[in-house]
Amino acid sequence: MAKDKLPSIKVRFPDFRNELLQMVEEDQKEIRENFHAYSKIKSESIKRRKYALVAKNCHARARRLLEILDEIKDPTIKNLGADGSSVVPVIALHSYLEVMKKVLSLFEANFKKDSSNIYYQGIPPLKDRILILEHGKQLFGTNWSIDKDGKPFLIPVEDFPNMNYRRAKYGLEPTRRPVNLAIGATKYPLGRGLAKVSDQKPLTKEEYDEYSRHYLKSEL
Repeated sequence: MAKDKLPSIKVRFPDFRNELLQMVEEDQKEIRENFHAYSKIKSESIKRRKYALVAKNCHARARRLLEILDEIKDPTIKNLGADGSSVVPVIALHSYLEVMKKVLSLFEANFKKDSSNIYYQGIPPLKDRILILEHGKQLFGTNWSIDKDGKPFLIPVEDFPNMNYRRAKYGLEPTRRPVNLAIGATKYPLGRGLAKVSDQKPLTKEEYDEYSRHYLKSEL
């Protein structure tokens, strides 16, 4: 979204809001363009080098995000607007564990303080990714993966029968089976029916290593 097209709303930190919106636009564009190109690359070593470059750029944006958060303290709607608050978890999800934890802590604290003043829908994906990276089970079923045969599976969920009740607390619809988990897919996941217990499968060591490759620490 270009800055001259941003809606005129009163927020405490409009310049930071505009910067974050520009950052997430760059983030999404880079990921879409590169992931589309990856599907045509046969060499795994070349793919990994390109993945690493994108990860470094994501981590650089995350470093800037931390600087902004140090200035504004809370990524609230009053501080950044609804759109500005909503992009903070997106940038964090593409970064690394330290950033994810800091952002999650801020969002959870503000959710408890005033749920109407924070983009709380960003809490479940952050919580799930952190749990998985720390070898736990996710709570909200926001993370699917693909096995070696290209079949989607749901990374295991703690207390699966109550998963959708937990999602509803954060304004999320029930988890649905994915239509397309391919690299660069625009529909993720829009579902062929509700997720089932049988859709779950633990990550193998190799799958975990691939999943966590650029998430555990900063690569700058």
